[in-house]
Amino acid sequence: MFACLSTRARQALAVGVLSGAGLLAAAACSSGTASSTSATGHSTAAQVQSHPGTSVAVGRSSLGTIVVDNAGRTLYRFDKDTPGSGSSACNGACAAAWPPDLVQGAPVAGPGVTGSLGVVTRADGTHQLTLDGHPLYRYVGDQGPGDTTGDGFGGIWHVVHTAATAVMGASTGIGSSAW
Repeated sequence: MFACLSTRARQALAVGVLSGAGLLAAAACSSGTASSTSATGHSTAAQVQSHPGTSVAVGRSSLGTIVVDNAGRTLYRFDKDTPGSGSSACNGACAAAWPPDLVQGAPVAGPGVTGSLGVVTRADGTHQLTLDGHPLYRYVGDQGPGDTTGDGFGGIWHVVHTAATAVMGASTGIGSSAW
């Protein structure tokens, strides 16, 4: 995603999104976009991808065995989400930098993925994949399968490991920071 931008540009985009600036840059490389309105009232665009019958699988990365989407991209969780609440706390500018893993139909866990898969309905009516009640996201700074550049971002974004419940409940500080 955002392959037309350099690594430095993607990182700047993520920082810009966090500060509320640079939202139009997020749309520069998008082919499929979803519009939203930022807190400042400006129209923004975020690339979102939906995968029919999305399944999650086990992937390998420099961080070990992790949960990935059906294209092998790293999946993340957000500390501001409340597990099991049925909603996502990442919308608008946040979702531009951290696109939700959207699904159509019932999600399927690949071999080695532990935990319970589910779906939450987002504010825009789309359906986002969850693992053990945590909504799952990708990161625009990741260039391809196995990339984990979003891990630890802002102290509130974390790679989802295959032992999801144990890792998520451990020293990762769920709910410790604001977006």
